[in-house]
Amino acid sequence: SVLGGALGSLSLSLPCFVTGGVSFVGFVLVWEFVPESRQPGSAMQASVAKDATQASGNQTALVLNSVFSFCIGFWMVAKISGIALLMPTKFDFNPNQVGLVA
Repeated sequence: SVLGGALGSLSLSLPCFVTGGVSFVGFVLVWEFVPESRQPGSAMQASVAKDATQASGNQTALVLNSVFSFCIGFWMVAKISGIALLMPTKFDFNPNQVGLVA
């Protein structure tokens, strides 16, 4: 938050690019150093009937997780955007001060 405000005083788009770069570095680190939890081919030994009942439960969990994640993510983006849009108007903040508050 403090870093975003400081970078925002240089350029308004710079915090977005820095966040994207840091996210990419995190992706590469996870890809390289986090081991795979399942080995390929080990799931082939399970029975077909068990897989059919698990697939239904997995789809339900996936749908619920997706809806919940979307709603929470949308709420967080709306909250942060609302703060960022209203602070300069109400309190005459510059981008650095908005970054410190948000």
